[in-house]
Amino acid sequence: MTFLMCNEQSEIFRGWYRWELNNGVKWFNVRLRVDNGIKDYVAHFDGIYDGPNVDGFFAVKYSATLLLRERPVPSEERYAEMHLLGGLTVEEALAEIQNINTHWVPYGPDSDYYVMPPSGRQVAGVADG
Repeated sequence: MTFLMCNEQSEIFRGWYRWELNNGVKWFNVRLRVDNGIKDYVAHFDGIYDGPNVDGFFAVKYSATLLLRERPVPSEERYAEMHLLGGLTVEEALAEIQNINTHWVPYGPDSDYYVMPPSGRQVAGVADG
């Protein structure tokens, strides 16, 4: 997670981390945006943050890993809905996840970005294998 703030907020952040969170050990409430939307979580820092790093004239950046008390997973109802709509068995879904790690292709001829085409589709100019 990355925190971007002004100088005054940076001082408050460091004080909050030290005095309110006992050097990041205590749990705290945080609103996060993850792939399934924005939700409130209970979290704590996994070790010390990285920073402060100056980012522009007035911005200070910190980064840290947060541990969440509850993982952001779909509800059982949402999982069942996705599973039925996708028409995949659990084994097929796991195989698709495995493909994510092995079938990335360049977004364009000179691109530094990579994408994974939908299962079973060929991408023009990209050899299979």
